Amino acid sequence: MPTRSVVRTDVGKLKALRAAARLGADALDRGEFKEFKNAEDLQIYLNDVSEKVISATAQARGGLAK
Repeated sequence: MPTRSVVRTDVGKLKALRAAARLGADALDRGEFKEFKNAEDLQIYLNDVSEKVISATAQARGGLAK
């Protein structure tokens, strides 16, 4: 039998998951998504976004970025 602490943790995780799912579904309803022709296009997009995040983080920390 799980402890009260474990149950509270699981309940919190479930609430967070439901909230995230709601946000995602609402975004889909508003048309806020991207479609890709194939996996390669998706990978290119993800690489581009990753580079932008890494660059912005480096700049915010005073480091060099590409």
